[in-house]
Amino acid sequence: MASIAVAFAIVLPLGYHIQRGHYGIPDSVLGFVGGLIVAVIAVGILFATRRIWRPSPNPGHEDQIWRLSDYSAHTGGRIRRRKGEESGQADYNERQRLRIAELAADPAKRKYALWMERGGGYWSDDQIAYNENPNLTATCVHLQPIEHAMRAAGIMTRLLTGTWDQNFAPLPKVRAHCRINEPELKHCFTLPASVRYEEKYEPERYETDNPWAQLSCVACQSAIKLVHPEWPNALTKWFPSAPVRYSRSGARPTG
Repeated sequence: MASIAVAFAIVLPLGYHIQRGHYGIPDSVLGFVGGLIVAVIAVGILFATRRIWRPSPNPGHEDQIWRLSDYSAHTGGRIRRRKGEESGQADYNERQRLRIAELAADPAKRKYALWMERGGGYWSDDQIAYNENPNLTATCVHLQPIEHAMRAAGIMTRLLTGTWDQNFAPLPKVRAHCRINEPELKHCFTLPASVRYEEKYEPERYETDNPWAQLSCVACQSAIKLVHPEWPNALTKWFPSAPVRYSRSGARPTG
């Protein structure tokens, strides 16, 4: 509705100007062409705002941690749901309930019970130990220097696990809440040939649905899941640093 209103606000004054200019255009033709222009402008505004405006709750640091959902919630979620619909949903729900009760009974782990209740996925003992110790790494030897540097820089990371029917076994993969500046990454780290950076979409209704990015080691099947550069929220950081933007003249910005 807003897109259409803006389109009318643009086209109506233009049509009025053309009509008063005595260009000899019949009203029927002017109205038809104006209607087409309104539709084109409205659709253009709709798609432009869809890419620019992405509402986010802008939560605090700890809220962001529980939102870094585990592997089962993202890559294994559909399998889990299918299995749940067929036979195991009640078992999964009961396991969640018992785990929340177990964590809530431990003062040192009570916050993880709260995060689970708020939709933060299952928190295994391995994930909690990883989250509590910023010196731990989970990826392969080729990705560990990057993972360690991310944690040292305050990037929010979470150990990923297998699905619930795999007993949430830890994987050599983590999720990091950051965007990658690839040229700077290659400048700061010596990346072996097995390590590659990817950023893609998984189209559904739109070509830009389900954006994802990752650093992976194809030799070790290890990975760091990342935020797609075009889909950050207010707290998403760049790693190792934000890209340098240049003016049209090619000079470095001063601020």
